[in-house]
Amino acid sequence: MFWATRIGSMLLAIGGCFLIEKVAMQQNAFIQLLFILAGLYVTLSVSLTLINGIPGQFSIGHAAFYMMGAYSTGVVARNFYTASHLPMLAWLVVAMFAGAIVAGAAGFLVGLPSLRLKGDYLAIVTMGFGEIISIVVRNQEKLGRAYGMQIEPRLPSIFMVWLLAVVCVAVCRNLLKNVHGLSFLAVREDGVASSAVGVD
Repeated sequence: MFWATRIGSMLLAIGGCFLIEKVAMQQNAFIQLLFILAGLYVTLSVSLTLINGIPGQFSIGHAAFYMMGAYSTGVVARNFYTASHLPMLAWLVVAMFAGAIVAGAAGFLVGLPSLRLKGDYLAIVTMGFGEIISIVVRNQEKLGRAYGMQIEPRLPSIFMVWLLAVVCVAVCRNLLKNVHGLSFLAVREDGVASSAVGVD
């Protein structure tokens, strides 16, 4: 019964993503852009819950990690897509993983020295990192400066955007149901008491 429910949920989610794409592709380019932005903002807000909502750590550098992942994906796509000869969906998965690795590495580099910070101090560090990244990117000619990066050919996939959003929602929900999620909630409720009972 457990696996039947899980497999049914996954198939329903994938079908929902296909339905969203089918509805969006019947609209004009502006409405399609709104569908894509809505899916991206679902991903951003749910992933922000993973650090601000569940463990209660006040981080405001979320957009900087998003920016690093997005720009690194754009650089990979601009430089290697034509030579790769991969199908569009396969290439989008490769580029997405490239952006995730860069954003994860940046999060690790910022998070490692910030492990002992909390509250306002963590917010200041993450805000400073976000401002540094924003200033650096806006002054790089290869990244398009303040106008943003121009990438050709563009490979829009509303299905992939919404599938990523569904995966983020599923990961956050499942995290709350296991031992790591309970540790996060304990840290949010009382950091001193949670450390006293062995939560790192």
